[in-house]
Amino acid sequence: MGRGPLGGFCGGVKGLMGAAKTTADRKTACTCLKSAANIIKGIDAGKAAGLPTTCGSQRSLQDQSFH
Repeated sequence: MGRGPLGGFCGGVKGLMGAAKTTADRKTACTCLKSAANIIKGIDAGKAAGLPTTCGSQRSLQDQSFH
């Protein structure tokens, strides 16, 4: 059965989303997350992209026009 994010994970996601105030901040965060995801095996890109929504963030890194 699929479970959602555990523990303080959503707090981290919300913290990142709150800290990335400008387009440049969001672009940097997105680039960093993509780089990390390429190193870690087994990440489901679809689920990862939906984490801000799953965690209740009002914004998503995908909403930005720099992708």
